[in-house]
Amino acid sequence: MNSAIASQSGFFAGYSFAIPINLARIVSEQLIEHGKVTRAALGITIIDATPEDAEFVGLDEVRGVMVNDFSSDDSPAKRAGLQPGDVIIEVDGRRVDYVAQLQQMVGFKRPGDRIAVTVMRQGGERREIAVVLGEADTQEQPEVASVDRPEPGETASYESKLGLEIEPFPAELVAQESVIGQESRGPIIVDIDPDGPARDKGLAPASPRQGVLDIITHVNGQRVRTVDEVGQALAGVSSGSIVSLRIYQVRQGQAGSRVVRVRAVN
Repeated sequence: MNSAIASQSGFFAGYSFAIPINLARIVSEQLIEHGKVTRAALGITIIDATPEDAEFVGLDEVRGVMVNDFSSDDSPAKRAGLQPGDVIIEVDGRRVDYVAQLQQMVGFKRPGDRIAVTVMRQGGERREIAVVLGEADTQEQPEVASVDRPEPGETASYESKLGLEIEPFPAELVAQESVIGQESRGPIIVDIDPDGPARDKGLAPASPRQGVLDIITHVNGQRVRTVDEVGQALAGVSSGSIVSLRIYQVRQGQAGSRVVRVRAVN
């Protein structure tokens, strides 16, 4: 079923964009039965797995889709037992290699359908988890207020294994419970070594003008709330090992968690 055509001449010659007939059939059936279209959802935010993700969970090839976070506390995937950092490799026994493939698989399902999601976890743990799909929420993500970068203090720490400089969570933001709650507080990233292992990982130093704040909340699954706790969590990490960080990111009024995996250096 053609949905659009790109043509320089205005005639029916050029690149066409089509909707798969199976998906079009599902849409038409929903319109006839309910008068509207509902979309199934796992309730997760995802990215393609990186080489570091694959190594961390014991995959022998770079593939799969990594779970960054959940859309809400009532997310179908969260209720079923998926965890941030899981790498999804199969759905109903069908191989999953990348994000668009997983989205298509879920797109052909209906809210209320039960699917089997196979994930890989740290150290090669493989699990199959039954998930009852929910209905996709089309509402926009709520805004989060911008924050100011605190002045560097004496308590700043440079984590050379990751190439990051971090500071305690700013005291001036503690009162803003509705913006960044207790569960999302931890040391903030104030500088990144341009030649370090954390470069090109989507992290950024705190910046008031751009409304940017990256908060470290977990290191290798361990909750960290202070600069010292980050150091303790990294104490036994050897050079070349993969470190899994959970980051609460604020970007120009939007916020959410993501998982970043970094190969430690000396």
